[in-house]
Amino acid sequence: MPNLGRLDGDPSLGALRYSSGATLADLPGLIEGAHLGKGLGRNFLRHLRRTRLLVHVVDAAAEDPVNDYMTVKEELRMYNPEYLERPYIVVLNKIDIPEAQDRLPLIAQEIRTIGRVETPKAELSKSLPNRIIDGNLLPSLSLREEQKEKGIQDYPRPLAVVGASVLKHIGVDNVLKEVRAALRKCQDLDMEVTARTE
Repeated sequence: MPNLGRLDGDPSLGALRYSSGATLADLPGLIEGAHLGKGLGRNFLRHLRRTRLLVHVVDAAAEDPVNDYMTVKEELRMYNPEYLERPYIVVLNKIDIPEAQDRLPLIAQEIRTIGRVETPKAELSKSLPNRIIDGNLLPSLSLREEQKEKGIQDYPRPLAVVGASVLKHIGVDNVLKEVRAALRKCQDLDMEVTARTE
């Protein structure tokens, strides 16, 4: 079972909507081969089916953080490619370490460019029929697109890439701001789809 936590609602939404927080599931360090059951991979990956938003935490002080990020994305693709269609943000952790701090802008820029530029949701939801997968409404793809094996570059880019150091409490408020903004986007899409189906 993953570690569970609770993110309080967004105070900027006002008193009536403040209580609409989010439940967080911590899926620790996915390693190469997790989709095949290496490490605790499959035990944790199955908990993704109920998620609306993914937050990838990448060690910015690692030898090759971009490769580490790509490894996690590839494991998700191999386990269930639908998870890569979900909105996500990337948090580059340990930016209090000088080496990570020095290369943070380059790492962030490289990660921001991995993936396709997202079609605006409103345009996408009008042009394609929808399907429900794991309780989440996702736009359907044409049969030809679904049959084609997709690579990491064929999935959406992150909504945001932010740096933080939880240990030194650097950038944590910015991470929470981006998570809340991404959750609002998910909520807006849900309301748009509900209005369209009524």
